[in-house]
Formats: sequence, structure tokens, C-alpha cells
Amino acid sequence: MRILQIATNYDPKRLGGAERMVDHLTRHLVKNGHDVGVLTCEEAGDAADYKIYRVPKPIDIAERLGTSILSIPSMWNVAWQPRLEKIMTGYDLIHFHNTHSYAITHYGVRAAKRLEKKIVWTPHDYWFACPRQTLMRNEREECNQAICDAGCLGKGMRGRWLASRHRAANALKDADMVLPPSEYVAGKIRAFGVPAERVRTIYNGVEIPKSPPVFNHGKSILYVGRLDVWKGTRVLADAFIALSKIEPDAELAVVGEGPEREFLEAKVSQSRARFHGRVSQDALDGFYAAASVVVVPSIWPEPFGLAAVEAMARARPVVAARSGALPEIIEDGRSGVIVTPNDPKALAEAVLKILNDGKMGKSFGERGRVLAESKFSIEGYGKNVEAAYESVAR
Repeated sequence: MRILQIATNYDPKRLGGAERMVDHLTRHLVKNGHDVGVLTCEEAGDAADYKIYRVPKPIDIAERLGTSILSIPSMWNVAWQPRLEKIMTGYDLIHFHNTHSYAITHYGVRAAKRLEKKIVWTPHDYWFACPRQTLMRNEREECNQAICDAGCLGKGMRGRWLASRHRAANALKDADMVLPPSEYVAGKIRAFGVPAERVRTIYNGVEIPKSPPVFNHGKSILYVGRLDVWKGTRVLADAFIALSKIEPDAELAVVGEGPEREFLEAKVSQSRARFHGRVSQDALDGFYAAASVVVVPSIWPEPFGLAAVEAMARARPVVAARSGALPEIIEDGRSGVIVTPNDPKALAEAVLKILNDGKMGKSFGERGRVLAESKFSIEGYGKNVEAAYESVAR
């Protein structure tokens, strides 16, 4: 099958969570004999075994003016729409990933429909339903509005968001199939008005090491992710300070960057916490191998929980907040512990319980490894997406 992946941001040398899924999927499809291309707005080097097309990020005038009624063609439409359609003619199925206010998704779906191409759409975040992409009313409270009215934004931004939401709704309605990464996101998609028969949950996949590292019975805690309030990093800092008073030998390794780094470093400066910034995949594997427990303290409703699954693939126990898809990923009391979000005391107690019971931590890690192999492998992810393609192509 000839398949075009469309991702606004994509760079094989510098991948975020969503981009990693596009990269994994593309390589799986190429390996299985499909003709695959990736269309992106990112400036990056070419891949060896598939084609990468680049177009500028579109600027939607209607959106900038805050109207979802008028259809005002932008210079991007005039200059690049023909090229976009020319690229699409070489493919049978177009798979869109994410949607943003400036994203190529809105324009690409229109072109794909005109060319009568099959359309698959994967939302890796919540932009289709939330202007903050997080489903958070503020940095500490989840928003439960079925259809967002953008009341949390200023007047000017509110109009832009409502215009963007109108286009996201149209893109969803035009898709032959939507593939959310969890049942939690699937529920949001259905609430957005997409018929249930066109929504198929496909969990993301990760690379499963051939043999997991030997379990570390030490006192090493690992956090991997963006350093931001909605990721629960302040909750983690408070929990680690409290935990360190009981277990002074405990160490916290923080891998990732974000706007909270300076604040967090100052907050835990008197403890055994170390910040390592962004690291290579090989270095990250080393951090997972050294960890006794991995924490995912998110306040926002995680669409999937990549760090949790990567930890499980390496037979590491996980302590995670009951937010978004995390309870789908982790079996509470079997592969890890689920705690109340935004509760430093509960997080500290759960982590201490695992640190002080090596047998429990090892058992949780072994069960997590089984789950990762059976539900969250790259191979399984690729096969499930291929099956969805075949269903759409019939």
C-alpha cells in the first residue's frame, strides 16, 4: 500500500513523543514492504529508506481574524496547495497526526477529500478539544467541558481558538477512521461527535529490549518527561523532599527540560536530586537501568503515558497518578501503584513502599514487562495500524 504520513513537526534526529510514534510506524511499514512518505513542516535531514516532503507551516487568515464562518484563502493556500495535492496523488491513504491552529491538517484533509483518498487521523494530544492542549482549566484542575467554549482564554485568542476548533471538527468528520492512543482519548473523540464505528483505539508501542536490565534494589527514583506544572513536577518535588526525610539515601534523577527546571532545581537543592536535561536514547536506557522505581506524577490527563510503558518494557515498577490513560496502562497493585493526582503525600508513600520492598518492586517490574510485550510493542502497534489501514481500504 502507498501511505503518506502527515505530521506538522517531524525530525528523525530530534523526536518528541508523537514524532517518535510517526517514526516507529513509518519504519515498521517500510520494513513490511509498504511505499511510505512523510510530509512535514519541519526542516530536517532526509531519511535513507523513505521520502520526506517539506512545506511551510500554513497561516490561516480566517483563524487569525477569529472567524469560523468565512473561508478566506491565505497565501499558503495559493502557493502550496497545488504542490500538496501533487504529492498526495502518489499515495492511496493519507494518515494525519495531530492538529494545531496553524497545522497542515486542515488544508491536507480538504486536499485528500478532493482527491478521494482514504483518510486516517491520530490525535496525540487534545488540541482538537482544548486550546491549551492539556484539558486543564488551569495548571491544577482538569476541565470537564464536553465541548470547549475557550472561556479560559482572552477575547482575541478565544476567537482564534473557536475558528481552529471548527476546522478540527471538520477534519475529524472527514476521516474514514480515527485512531486514538487510549480509551480515554477515544471517549473524548466520541464526545466530539465522531461516530463510534469510526473510532478504533490503538495503543502506542515502544522498543522492547531483548532482555531487561537486572533489577536495581537500591534507592534510585527516575522521572522522564517535560518539566512543567501540569506534568506534576511540583508534586514530585514536594514528595521527594518529604520522602528524603524518611529515606535520606534516596536519589532522584530528572531527565527532561521545560519552563519549571530552574524553580524545581532551587526547590530540591538541599536533597539528592539531579537534573540531566535532554539525553540521547542510549543515555536514557542507562537511567532506566539504574532506576529502582519510575514515577509519572501527571496532573493533566495523559493521552497515553510513554514513560510508564518504557519503564515497564525494562521491567521497572511504576508509580503513576490516576490521570487520563495511565490507569489503562498500569495494573494497580500488579505492575505498579496508581495514586491520587496532585497528592505529594500519596506519591511519597507509594514510592517508599517500593523502595523498601525489593521483592515487590521486582515483581511489579516483571509483570510490567509481560504487559509491555503483549500490549505495547512497536511490532504490535504497527500491525494494529496496518489492520486499520486494510479495514479502511476495503
